[in-house]
Amino acid sequence: MARKKISVAPTRTKNMELDALIKSVPGRNPALLLDKIGVLVELAGRQKNPEATEKALEWCAIAKRKKLNGVQRCLLDYYTANAWISRHHEKKTATRRQSTHWEQPEIEQAIFHLQKAVNDPAFPFLDELLRCKILTGLGNQFAFMGHFISALTYWDRAIEIDPAFGMALGNRGKGIAEYAELIADDDKKPVFFGIALENLLASTSDTARYFGDGQGKEYFRAEQEKIEAMLYNPDDKTSLACATSVKGGKAGKNKSARKWKLLHKLYLNPVNDLCRTPAAAYDLMEQPETMPSSLRMTPQAFRFLLQIRLEYIAARQLACDSIHAKAVRKVKKNGLANTENEPLAYSLAMESLKLAYRSAYSLLPKIAQVIRLYFRLKPDHGKTGLKNVWYRDGNPANGLASVFTRSDNWLLRSLFWLSKELPSERLLPSINADSDRLKTIADELENRYLRVVELEPADDAIVDNTITRDKLEKAATDVLSLVRNAIVYLTLALHIEEKKRRQTEKDNPESAEYASVQTSLNA
Repeated sequence: MARKKISVAPTRTKNMELDALIKSVPGRNPALLLDKIGVLVELAGRQKNPEATEKALEWCAIAKRKKLNGVQRCLLDYYTANAWISRHHEKKTATRRQSTHWEQPEIEQAIFHLQKAVNDPAFPFLDELLRCKILTGLGNQFAFMGHFISALTYWDRAIEIDPAFGMALGNRGKGIAEYAELIADDDKKPVFFGIALENLLASTSDTARYFGDGQGKEYFRAEQEKIEAMLYNPDDKTSLACATSVKGGKAGKNKSARKWKLLHKLYLNPVNDLCRTPAAAYDLMEQPETMPSSLRMTPQAFRFLLQIRLEYIAARQLACDSIHAKAVRKVKKNGLANTENEPLAYSLAMESLKLAYRSAYSLLPKIAQVIRLYFRLKPDHGKTGLKNVWYRDGNPANGLASVFTRSDNWLLRSLFWLSKELPSERLLPSINADSDRLKTIADELENRYLRVVELEPADDAIVDNTITRDKLEKAATDVLSLVRNAIVYLTLALHIEEKKRRQTEKDNPESAEYASVQTSLNA
């Protein structure tokens, strides 16, 4: 009996504390209000209390109107994201909503606030543990929605801060294993599972830090055992290395270019999402396999996708050459603030970078056209982009097209959630508050002009239509990364779709022959 009293008392104390918080008033002091919100969000999440979660979101809205410093802004976004995650779990339990549903508005809000915290200038001033929690949490939400490439990016950032952070290591390993199941190339799956096992082993080692979350370690140990049972020889250390047959590149003048592409994960190769070794330093150009037939031509969507790949590679190379141009390196080395007297080579490098940006940005609506062609969606009359191609008649108010709501193709949903990171459009806000700058730059380059300067002008001497070289380089890299990720997702998704169609044609040869004739006529 005594043992029961000991176990119940903490629960009663927490319930009393939560009840008192719900009945209390938020207060005027921003620091004290944030402390109360943090406690309220934590208790609401643990006890799955909808009333407490709504109260936390209400207080977050009040705190947002107060004058906060940078660190307080990051904390508020972190608490707000956790409150939205709690609401998601509560609604999922109450309505039995499946995680396979494409639209998850609570997760969308959580990602928005977590990314807002990460992009805040004050984020580097947070303590290491909090930064790791925010980055790991953001990666977890992306992985939950199938957007593994972004998830890996944020887990990697957390591990860079703390290489022994157990939750980031374990989730990275589990995420890579799930990503491996979707890879069409069976030769690359051992590489994925090997690196996943390597991360899981690190997450269950004695040096891994969990900061009170001991259950996570046991969960990752179970995932580790599953992968060990799957691999032929898990004790072979070579199976844990990123080592596959590669098209080796020569050292020399291309070394810096390869390093830049690997660093920013710009190769059309899923292995580049995992590591920066030579195994990832080349582009995979294989098209999805179609059912061979004398009446069937290569589908128009596949021909279009191949052209998009080539245009992306050209834009990437143009950006790489511009960023690493000799004249640009000279300006960086000498720290020149005024580039007006620089040789013509510097100006040409900047104009080439602008062209690379425009070329890469123009590929986003083209990817949407591949989706429209492949799934035979209604003509868009030139209005469909990658953010709205998923909806009936391209209108978000009409809901998702039935071809997508019925689909169990996880990689299509990955691409759908990648599209949510694109700049805001009608009825479709972006989950990345920093992405609208990409559209602004594209509009300036397309319709007006953009002058590149080396240093930011003083506050009293801001000139319109100017951008620093560093910002333009980062924006170009971000656009290339978005396009690259979209191409990888779409290629893998179409591999899965074609595999389904081949099985259907095998089961129904008469309908397959009719489909072949229709495809050839449409092409």
